[in-house]
Amino acid sequence: IMRRLTGADLFHLTREASGLPAHTIKLAVVAPGDGPLDPDTLLDPDAVATWAAEVLPRREPFRWRLQHVPLHLGRPVWEDTDTIDPAHHVMRRTLQGPDLDQALDDLIGELAGGAPMPRDRPLWRLWVVDGLADGRVAMVLQLHHSLADGGASVRIWEELLGADVDGPAPQG
Repeated sequence: IMRRLTGADLFHLTREASGLPAHTIKLAVVAPGDGPLDPDTLLDPDAVATWAAEVLPRREPFRWRLQHVPLHLGRPVWEDTDTIDPAHHVMRRTLQGPDLDQALDDLIGELAGGAPMPRDRPLWRLWVVDGLADGRVAMVLQLHHSLADGGASVRIWEELLGADVDGPAPQG
């Protein structure tokens, strides 16, 4: 399935090409016993990759990959990919230092201002960040603004964190 990019989508991709990152950042800090992704699960890279591979592709934007029209005779399109490779999308970081909350703030700033995501795969990354006090683990989602605006990406993030892996796939 192909979807044509809107003018706004194209704007965000073009703006990013000029050096201005166009991804949004969503943060969830999970404490022991919170939600479907307990920190024990988050500390296991294989478990996070399994969760990402099962749950994230249920939302269309996480499957969309940018494809250019031959000879650039039209706007690029979103191609709906069949699968995602969590190895390309799920990243890990362990915080260290005397002020772990500041270290998390610094990491988020680094990710927010970082380089554009590779265009040959869906435009998102999920960072699993451990090392926080009291066994907490942070999940930082980078989602390109052309896939979902700020409000839509918040709704997607909330749905994903409460997703039932065995339930029906959410629509749209």
